[in-house]
Amino acid sequence: LSGDTKQKAGSIIPCKCKQTFEVVKQVAEQQHSQASEIEKSKIVLSQLQVQNKRCDAILKRLHCQLNKLQSNRRQWHWNIQQMEKKAAELRKLLSGHWQTQPSVPFPRVTPAE
Repeated sequence: LSGDTKQKAGSIIPCKCKQTFEVVKQVAEQQHSQASEIEKSKIVLSQLQVQNKRCDAILKRLHCQLNKLQSNRRQWHWNIQQMEKKAAELRKLLSGHWQTQPSVPFPRVTPAE
């Protein structure tokens, strides 16, 4: 009986060692796989950060362009208003001038021969 128990114990130990080795091997493979995934994630993260900076720069440039266009539009609007005021003043001057002058046709200019 005691020899039978020793024989069973002897076969169980190598079996347990083999199972433990397999488990350790699987854990190592999983760790390697996870490390690989982490590296891929780091690369993707850095690419996303670069892309985000590019988008921020583009957005900033677009804001500057929009502000410039809005400023130009305000300037054009102001210029048009000033021209309309000046035109109104000139019309007023012309209408006042023609009312004070007698109605005389312009003299005809004949070409010199």
